[in-house]
Amino acid sequence: YSWITVCAPELAARLGGVAALAASGAFTEVTELPQGQVFLRATPSIEDYHGDAVRRVFEVLAPVLLTGRPHPMMPVMGHARLVPDADAADFR
Repeated sequence: YSWITVCAPELAARLGGVAALAASGAFTEVTELPQGQVFLRATPSIEDYHGDAVRRVFEVLAPVLLTGRPHPMMPVMGHARLVPDADAADFR
């Protein structure tokens, strides 16, 4: 669940499709690509992608994310853009 995410068509369908992803409010841009993938941009700029914005994206994408919590010692470059206190399994 990066600032920019591209979902495979099958995953986008499991999340409700383009309309549901756009209506979620978690993304400033939701665009269906020519091969059916869905391009998702969380915020207008990467500098805005932190805190609540990261959590909103996580919660919308959680049903198709790998389960488990990020390891607390995971190396992170720059700002952490993970939701450390949540497990995608809790949203299934």
